[in-house]
Amino acid sequence: MLSLVHGLCECVSILGPLLGGGHSVLQGDHGFAADSLVSAKVALHNGTVVTASATENEDLFWGLRGAGHNLGIVLEFEVKVYDIHPDPWTFMTLVYEADRIEEYFEAWNELEDTIADPGLVVLNGYYRNLPEINAEKVNN
Repeated sequence: MLSLVHGLCECVSILGPLLGGGHSVLQGDHGFAADSLVSAKVALHNGTVVTASATENEDLFWGLRGAGHNLGIVLEFEVKVYDIHPDPWTFMTLVYEADRIEEYFEAWNELEDTIADPGLVVLNGYYRNLPEINAEKVNN
């Protein structure tokens, strides 16, 4: 099955994460979305249209892969696609009180050592001061 490295949220489409770096469930095997950019046709501030790639307008190409939203309007782009494994994906949200964060990371560090997949991607986020979420109610 072929896929390109896309963002975690389909709401940003393909070009959003491609120009902004782009976390993905495929980044463990294939890098960030920005790493898969091969070339882009860009309209610059002065109205000229140029192609940026590893061999043409190299500085613009480098900048597009992380700060691309600020450098022009991307009219066309070419990206690498990858043959990906059909194994199932797992996504979960854990809700816990702030005083449990150290316990969470200790448990995760032990678990991570038992996983042989070199392409494993784990993204952790931490939200605080959300009084409308009661961790005890969510987890029961």
